[in-house]
Amino acid sequence: MKILPLIAPLLLLANGFAFAADDQSVEIRSDVKVGKRYVYEMTMDQAMKTQMADAAVDQKVGMKMKYASSIRKTAEGKKEMATKYLDASMFMDMKVNGEKMDIGLDDALAALKGKEFKAILGEGDRIEKISGFDEFMKTFADDPASKEMMSQIMSEENMKQMFNQGTLATFPKKPVTPNESWDFKMDVPLGAMGKGAMKGKYTYKGMEAKGGAPCAKIKMLGNLTIELGSAADGKAENEEMKQVLEMMKKMDMKITSSKIEGMIHFDPGIGAVRAMTTNTAFTMSMKNPADDSRISIPITQKIKMNLSAFEDLKEK
Repeated sequence: MKILPLIAPLLLLANGFAFAADDQSVEIRSDVKVGKRYVYEMTMDQAMKTQMADAAVDQKVGMKMKYASSIRKTAEGKKEMATKYLDASMFMDMKVNGEKMDIGLDDALAALKGKEFKAILGEGDRIEKISGFDEFMKTFADDPASKEMMSQIMSEENMKQMFNQGTLATFPKKPVTPNESWDFKMDVPLGAMGKGAMKGKYTYKGMEAKGGAPCAKIKMLGNLTIELGSAADGKAENEEMKQVLEMMKKMDMKITSSKIEGMIHFDPGIGAVRAMTTNTAFTMSMKNPADDSRISIPITQKIKMNLSAFEDLKEK
């Protein structure tokens, strides 16, 4: 989560917005507000179809999350971000030659509901330290498959990286004017399953109303690279995951083409992203286990994130 500070004093806020409407320039930098609570809702939908030998595979994956990040100040004067998952769910619908397969991951995220972790923020609101991470991962202790899958993706270092990246991977070093662009590049945390990266450009398109508020409209355009298996280090806690990683290595899964398009609405009035939508289309190439020929798998993914509440903290 990346936040823009309110630079103008409260009494001059209206004048500040008028100025923004005139020259359309905006400063975008991270500065979460102590004493505030940010509630986000996020959905992800992914689909793929391919033919593998005599098998026609049709797979859909969906995920929903709602989480709240509360910002407080520690005794040492640093910012503390407490993030609590209010809801989390996942489904996977996979059919092979029209017959539905039971993958067993529909409840993989259900255990997140009600769980919380805390992070200390440093300069630029970058996460310096996460507390309670081991306790957080015990959420999946009763489901070995879910625990192993999440441990590959949600290591403490990966979680730092994901929250540091937030909805904007990088920020402009100065106020931007319409059609001004800046580069971004970020790693995609995959743990032992492989490695990935996203890179491209953000372009500020001017101010636009969103949810009844004036927002900076930011266009995102980039591409995605992923190597599944070839970069895996084989570290796994159980035999099933070891076998999966070994299979991924042999299949040499890579992205051969990709395109990411997105739009971000940044609300200076509340100092936060109000809405974000990204559409990703990519083609995965991998070796056919039967004869080592290569198979191409087209995949589409859509992610939507919206700020559903920005409110004062109600301390007990």
